[in-house]
Amino acid sequence: MGLDMHLNGSRYLSTWNDDGGKVEPIMIDGFPLIKEQLEIGYWRKHAPLHHMIVEKFNDGEDDCRPIELTPKDLRLIAAALRDGEFPDDEECHGFFFGDEDWWADCRDEAEEDAKIFDAAADWLDKKDPSFFKYVEYRASW
Repeated sequence: MGLDMHLNGSRYLSTWNDDGGKVEPIMIDGFPLIKEQLEIGYWRKHAPLHHMIVEKFNDGEDDCRPIELTPKDLRLIAAALRDGEFPDDEECHGFFFGDEDWWADCRDEAEEDAKIFDAAADWLDKKDPSFFKYVEYRASW
């Protein structure tokens, strides 16, 4: 058990083509596929990152519900990672959240993590009229 953290991208498939005609749906086990979900990032027990996202983008409410992030939000997180703008260790404790040694290792990966958030923002910024897209962060423990 522990803090599992997911950054997922989803895109809803269009049911209409550019000419206004209905698109034949992709069927899976007899049901139409309406959404594709992508795993953009995954972290384990990176409590400083989790705390930063919850504080800035969910009003400090740590309730394991999805937090939708815009391209601007994702780039702000990437910049904060690059600038080392993590909360202090004292703010990050939780029974399943790891410890200071674990978090030090997580902080060492900040540049790689920032690239993940930038890539998610780039993915959202790439316009495609066939899809409605969004990115959300979700944690569980």
